[in-house]
Amino acid sequence: MRTSLRYGLGLFAVSAALLACGELSAEEAREALDEASISSAAASLTAGSIDISTHFTIGGAVENVASDIRDFVHTQLPCARVTLVGARLTIEYGALPGICIYQGQTYAGTHVIDVMASSASQVMVEHTWTGLSNQTVSVTGSAMVTWNAADATRHASYSTTWTRASDGHTGTGTGDVTQSALSGGVLLGFAESGERTWRSAAGTWSLDIDRVQMRWIDPCPQSGTYTLTTPSSRHLTLSFTRTVPMTIRATIASGARSYDIDVRTL
Repeated sequence: MRTSLRYGLGLFAVSAALLACGELSAEEAREALDEASISSAAASLTAGSIDISTHFTIGGAVENVASDIRDFVHTQLPCARVTLVGARLTIEYGALPGICIYQGQTYAGTHVIDVMASSASQVMVEHTWTGLSNQTVSVTGSAMVTWNAADATRHASYSTTWTRASDGHTGTGTGDVTQSALSGGVLLGFAESGERTWRSAAGTWSLDIDRVQMRWIDPCPQSGTYTLTTPSSRHLTLSFTRTVPMTIRATIASGARSYDIDVRTL
């Protein structure tokens, strides 16, 4: 059986590998990938904006950390209005002339960065987003992020609401993840492990994230595994593999049935 599905992030060519009689339908597989992809798109948007605040010297006073971030934003995003008061930085993307593009994403909305603590080994930063958006999704919410100098990772605990631009599909959820730069560097993308839980019109979803790698320019992860629990308490695995430079294969499995979905990237 071969089917084509129109989806907000691109055209998916779906080939069903029916290994045996199972319960997972093509529509359920599509819905699961759709929900996981929207959640990932929102996470990628906020991760990109968090990465903008990466450029500081660990160990400095909180005001100095905030000042370092301000200077970096000025150099990278002259389209943004940046206001610094003490250790609080307010960024209004697109408030000044020009297009706010960073790592392949076009930003709009407001981003408040509060540097909460700084020591020789880590920095704690609170992020608050109001209508943060790119071409795909809009996010409002907050996250507490701790940067660890010893292992070059960041831990993020967040609560957000997102809306997809193409159809108004919304979700509200929380997450707890540890992120690091890809081997090619943070300008390419990030890797993460952890968990996310959200509620959409279909019900409550939960996602365990196992060493998932995400490039900024891609609509879905290029490697790693999601374990997704659906509103009907069905457990699905979603694994990702880049088969050729412009195609990522997502394999969705439950019980004895699986589907391979080829995602053509931009």
